[in-house]
Amino acid sequence: MLRIDKLKQLEICDAYFISSSTNRYYFCGFKSSFGYVIYTEGNAYFLTDKRYGEEARAFFNGQSIKVIDGNKNQLNDAIQEILSSASINTVGYEDNRTSCSDFNDLSGLINKKFIAVGKQIDKLRIIKDEYELAQIEAAQKVTDKAFAKILTIIKGGMTEKDICAELEYQLKINGADGIAFDTIIASGSNSSLPHASLSKRKIENGDFIVMDFGAKYNGYCSDMTRTISLGKPSAEMVKVYETVLKAQTLAINALKAGINCKEIYNISNNYISANGYEKQFLHGLGHGLGLEIHEGPWINNLSDEILEKNTVVTIEPGIYIEKSFGVRIEDLIIIKENGIKNLTNADKKLILI
Repeated sequence: MLRIDKLKQLEICDAYFISSSTNRYYFCGFKSSFGYVIYTEGNAYFLTDKRYGEEARAFFNGQSIKVIDGNKNQLNDAIQEILSSASINTVGYEDNRTSCSDFNDLSGLINKKFIAVGKQIDKLRIIKDEYELAQIEAAQKVTDKAFAKILTIIKGGMTEKDICAELEYQLKINGADGIAFDTIIASGSNSSLPHASLSKRKIENGDFIVMDFGAKYNGYCSDMTRTISLGKPSAEMVKVYETVLKAQTLAINALKAGINCKEIYNISNNYISANGYEKQFLHGLGHGLGLEIHEGPWINNLSDEILEKNTVVTIEPGIYIEKSFGVRIEDLIIIKENGIKNLTNADKKLILI
């Protein structure tokens, strides 16, 4: 899907140079491990090496983008020719995705003013079109199916790595292209670490098990977290779980187009603090996602971003009791014009297995 004309919305530079694989795919719809996209007023170019030349020409056939393929010297010549136009004075580049070495190579080719516009380019991806929303919803359906199946597989004596392998297998056999990020399986005292490293720890009776995972589907991500209990949890564990669930419910109920992200964060944080866990909520409340697992907007205590229609966000409060246990619950939500659509259908009552 060609979205390259969206760069017109920036109105910052005369031309834009895109080098990252994520943004190449977003603006042009073509997947490759190498390439550049150049956009000037009324003209678009996809530059790549000979590995992708034939495929790219077939893909872009009939579309308003010119494919140029060749070796490094040939591509450098093409970049010089395109960007040396007298009508181009400023070139926008992805400063947040470009190494110093690559920037030095690029700026050495032409004598133009380069302007850092990486954040502005990434912001163009925040509001999703209908195709993107459909892929994210499909990714989440796969994730829900995998969760339902893993509940029938988990048993005492399995290691975190065992559970991870089974869960990722379920994602793939249910339609995922791959995993959206490194799966988190954190049991017992490991669950007090928000991003615990996967270990060979065997799950035991009385453990909480935090599972944070997601699928990739046609390039788009899903993300969910559930905390379950192996056997009967303690009264404190139940209290923490119910506090996190209520904090999430309050935030989700307040979601709407036009609301400030910090306001949403404060709703959950204030409830958690009021219930005695002020210092145990260790991260932001949520984030956007799409082609990448972490995109804007950011729902935390520093964000003044405003939620807009067709933004997709996670809501994932957590409480972490150091060296003891932790709880996180995460849903994936589309902000609609008049309300929301929660894509996560997995049960949120405390599940005991």
